Amino acid sequence: MRYNPNLDGLRAIAVLIVVARHAKVPALSGGFIGVDLFFVLSGFLITTVLVENPGLKNFYWNRFWRLVPALSAMLIAYVAIFPHIFPNYNHAIDAAVAFFYLADYTSAYTSIPNYITHTWSLAVEEHFYMLWPLIMLRYNPTAKAIFILFVIASIHRALWIDVHEAYRKFDTRLSGLLLGCFIAKAKPSDTFPAWPGILVLILAAVEFESGQKWVQRWGFTIVEFASAIAILGYPPKWLSNSILVYIGKISYGIYLWHYPILRITLDNGYPWQVNLAFSLCLGVLFASASYHFLETPIRRWRTAKNIGRLKVSDENTAGALNRNLTANHGR
Repeated sequence: MRYNPNLDGLRAIAVLIVVARHAKVPALSGGFIGVDLFFVLSGFLITTVLVENPGLKNFYWNRFWRLVPALSAMLIAYVAIFPHIFPNYNHAIDAAVAFFYLADYTSAYTSIPNYITHTWSLAVEEHFYMLWPLIMLRYNPTAKAIFILFVIASIHRALWIDVHEAYRKFDTRLSGLLLGCFIAKAKPSDTFPAWPGILVLILAAVEFESGQKWVQRWGFTIVEFASAIAILGYPPKWLSNSILVYIGKISYGIYLWHYPILRITLDNGYPWQVNLAFSLCLGVLFASASYHFLETPIRRWRTAKNIGRLKVSDENTAGALNRNLTANHGR
């Protein structure tokens, strides 16, 4: 798929409001909805990739090298540093749960992981990445069938008794991913503006509160549809601002690094201003280093390796694969 800088702009919005929420910024109590924007984006982009380039081996290969090295770098730093800062906790358990993408269910039913709790959303997406390609390439569901699955998943979440569990688990957070899959398959017209969806997302980030039953039942659905409008509509010019686009490019790294950094100030009772500045500045610093010195070299390596498998004469296929690997897809 063609690279779209506006999607990186949306990623920037998503990660910034999540960081603000975790830093306990009073005006953004609903900043957790940034994760829902990530979910819809992932469903949309991954389904588009699978439609344009079907093939399980290449998909899983590219997902592994896109996600695991950056996660591993954060986890290595975490287990090396945090035992000295918070010695009365088994940080290796947190790291193991996060590395094997189990944090959605362990955090829903236990207090593990603690210092890297944010990895629950990575586990939700990883379960999706493992299962959805099998369904797509085996059954090729229609847009209508995917929308029915979205409705079923939304009802399943709404009827779940425990709000905390419903917020964290893959099966109760599947709806946003499925809505993203639906809009990728349905390919609706983009003749409507994106700004109403962006406005609803901002209002939700300000007005929503975590743990509210109405948010679980239908608040997330509002956010998911707003995300779909923001993704599909023609965007405002500011969304492709170079600063926002860069933040979007490194948003995966920011999400990985900001929370363990934030726990250092949170657990020592600092005000939200310190929490936000500390986690955002260091988060961007480490995410930039990860992007330029780890993720980008790996992307170039896997691009060259994949293109090398093709016949030299097949220039169109090689070019399409190169564009696909450098496009903004998934988290």
